[in-house]
Amino acid sequence: DSLLSQVNPRIKICRTDSAELFDLYKKYVGKGSIPSNGMLNEPNPSFMKKMARFVRGNFFLPDPRKGWNKYAYKEAKRIIEEENMDWVITAGPPHSTHLVGKKLKEKTNVQWQMDMHDYWTDAWFLKPFYRTAFASYLDQKLELSCLKKADLITTHTSFLQKRLNHIEALADKKIMHHSMGYNEELFLPSKNMKQEVFSITYCGVISNLYEPQILFEALNNFIQDEPNALLEIRFAGMNSPLIKQLVSRNKLTKYYKHLGYLPHAEAVELIKSSSLLFLINPKHEQEKNIVPGKIFEYLAANKPIISVSTKGSENEIIINEFNAGKNFERKEVHELKIYIHTLYKQWKLNGHVDLTDNTSKLQLKYGRKHEAQRLLKYLSKS
Repeated sequence: DSLLSQVNPRIKICRTDSAELFDLYKKYVGKGSIPSNGMLNEPNPSFMKKMARFVRGNFFLPDPRKGWNKYAYKEAKRIIEEENMDWVITAGPPHSTHLVGKKLKEKTNVQWQMDMHDYWTDAWFLKPFYRTAFASYLDQKLELSCLKKADLITTHTSFLQKRLNHIEALADKKIMHHSMGYNEELFLPSKNMKQEVFSITYCGVISNLYEPQILFEALNNFIQDEPNALLEIRFAGMNSPLIKQLVSRNKLTKYYKHLGYLPHAEAVELIKSSSLLFLINPKHEQEKNIVPGKIFEYLAANKPIISVSTKGSENEIIINEFNAGKNFERKEVHELKIYIHTLYKQWKLNGHVDLTDNTSKLQLKYGRKHEAQRLLKYLSKS
């Protein structure tokens, strides 16, 4: 909710009703709560929860948020006709929103930008929904029908842009790589501040599918070498119960802090006050092509990033471009321990391990003002 304060007051917000299908889950399965991260924060689902996953994956295509679509379409059509709009932009996920854009494109004279800020049928989290081949086929048809109808497609990763560029049916489409970027006003250049403890921070959701054991095993080995280390491990957000198990198993309980969900501004301050930042992708056959939005705020914080993903991942390429840390595969526990040792020695010497300031270069590539100007140029020409 704190992000609402960043919305420009000139923007007119129109609200509608919605038939939220997650309400059924809350009432009959989830004991009053909506599951985070697509139900995947439930490591040992009951039979009813497995059934709920199956229903979610095979009957609510592309996702359970499509209960909003009829309300959104009706209101959007009214606005387009009254205000004589030129462009409609739909942002997914939830990708069901793109079905609204497709219908508006068919029923009005607007041009339509389809913004894919996450994968659709390639999404890493679909596998635990027990999706059938027939449901996958139907979902792929929905995705392609939207892609073929859109006037402009924007993607969050260069890999997705390349993949879409190779689809013959989209040969005449304009497909832009438009990253999530970061808000420059929240990350103004600052002097390197001494830190009381050597802190490692993770912000966001993390489920069992991430398999983060490497961090805790490496830290266990590090502590054995440095038993008096002034270490703090800070996790903010929705965490799997696995995290506490790994903390306990690796004898790190006294160093660990779970901060729970934080408003965005507090999460930003937590990132900026850290020594190191932990980044990890879910373990998946397409893992190297996943780029979490937090990577850009991590870069802007000017702290070393410990990244865990397959070699050659887009995360690794981005981090290497800015010399902003190192990427490790999950088997490289020893290598990660050595890297932590190196940074800890630097911290003991200087009181921080902040990187050389590269704000100008970063803003030109991932600052949201720059990204917005690039998009505006295209929309204005069309």
